[in-house]
Amino acid sequence: TIFEPFVQASRRPQQGSGSVGLGLSISRELVRSMGGELKVESEPGIGSRFYFSLPLFPALSAERKAETEDGGELGTGREIWVAEDNAMNRLVIEKMLEELGYSCELFSNGMELLQALNSTERLPAALLIDGLMPELDGFEAAGRIQSLKKEISSIPRILITADTTLLSSEERIGEGLFHDTLLKPVDLEELRFVLTRFLSRKPD
Repeated sequence: TIFEPFVQASRRPQQGSGSVGLGLSISRELVRSMGGELKVESEPGIGSRFYFSLPLFPALSAERKAETEDGGELGTGREIWVAEDNAMNRLVIEKMLEELGYSCELFSNGMELLQALNSTERLPAALLIDGLMPELDGFEAAGRIQSLKKEISSIPRILITADTTLLSSEERIGEGLFHDTLLKPVDLEELRFVLTRFLSRKPD
C-alpha cells in the first residue's frame, strides 16, 4: 500500500542512486503509537488528502504535570532501556515512552544491552527486550541478565514479540526469563498498563 516503505530509483544518474520512501510509513506508525490512524483520500486528476485522528485528553493541571514528572500516576520520569534491532520499532517505542513520561536508552541487540548493564552506574527502571535480535537475542540476553547481581537481575524484563505462541510459553517466560510480555505492534495503553504495574511506586 501507499503507507508501506519503498525505494525509488533515480532516473537521473547525477541525482544518485535514488531515495527511500519512509515518510508515510513512519508517519503512520507515529500516529498509531498515539492511538490514532492515518488515512488517505484520492481523486484522479485532482490530488490526495491525508488526514489522521487522535484521541485527545484534557490538558494536565500544573499539579498533575509535576506529579507526572516526579514519577507519579501518569508516568515515572524514570529511564526505560529498549533492546530492539528494528530501527523503526525503536523510534515508535521511544515516542510512546516519551508520551507516557519516561526517558529511554536504545540498543540494537542483546549484547549492547548487556554491556551497558555491566558498565553503567545508573541502572534503568525496566527493560523492554525484543525476542529475536542478531548477535544475542532477547531470550539469551534475559538468561544472562538473570544470572547477574541482584540489583541488575531484579530489574523488570518485558518481552516484546510478534509471536503469539510465546505469550503462554511456560518454558521461556514462566521460568523467570521475563516478568511480562507485550505483543507487537506495541499498543500505547498496553505499554502504559505493564509499566505502571511494575513501576507504580516512586523511586526512593
